[in-house]
Amino acid sequence: NRIEDKQYEDIVISMRQELKDWFYQYVDPKIDGAHEGVTGMGQLRRAGIYAEGKPVYPQRSKNVVEK
Repeated sequence: NRIEDKQYEDIVISMRQELKDWFYQYVDPKIDGAHEGVTGMGQLRRAGIYAEGKPVYPQRSKNVVEK
């Protein structure tokens, strides 16, 4: 992975901007999980306004070993 390599800094910046532009064009802000507490443990229900105040993402157990 070369993301930290200064030699590729301009490419990384360009790719990040390209990704932001894509999300701006195609993501529905009513269900955008990018601003929610995604845990990496799956999804319980639809995100955003469709969750109706209920948890969308299961919380990590304190017994889970992080690598």
